[in-house]
Amino acid sequence: MDDLEYAVATCELWPDINNVDALLFCNDPRESEIKLEFLDMPKLHSYNEKSGDDFFKALADSNDIDLFQYRSI
Repeated sequence: MDDLEYAVATCELWPDINNVDALLFCNDPRESEIKLEFLDMPKLHSYNEKSGDDFFKALADSNDIDLFQYRSI
């Protein structure tokens, strides 16, 4: 029997799901879920558009700091 060319190994067919979760997923607070919202304001995001330039210039030149409390700004 010393001339066999194969081997047999055993393993658990269905791993413990808690073990799998612990190995694959990290509970680091930096990797927690976040809420991301988009506000699409046409042409404002493009630096090639005059209306976008005017909008950002108006914000930069404004002395009204309360403008920046609005979520859309």
